[in-house]
Amino acid sequence: MNHSEARLLCTVSLAPTLLQNISKREQEVLSLTAIGLNPAHIADRLYISAATVSQHLKNIRVKLNVRNTTHAVAYAITNGI
Repeated sequence: MNHSEARLLCTVSLAPTLLQNISKREQEVLSLTAIGLNPAHIADRLYISAATVSQHLKNIRVKLNVRNTTHAVAYAITNGI
């Protein structure tokens, strides 16, 4: 097994555990981000402030251990959120 395969295996085995840490509201925010809505539009749709949306996105990045929101969206798509 090479380094890339080992890393992929580790990522795949962690996916269910990491996804369990995402709250229902964070999943909603991530899904709306994935379809292209910006924080202001997400806030309007969910009846929360844009600052709250930004905090949810930050929490998602931390929980998924990704560098930015684009990576979080890619992770979500790859793992079926």
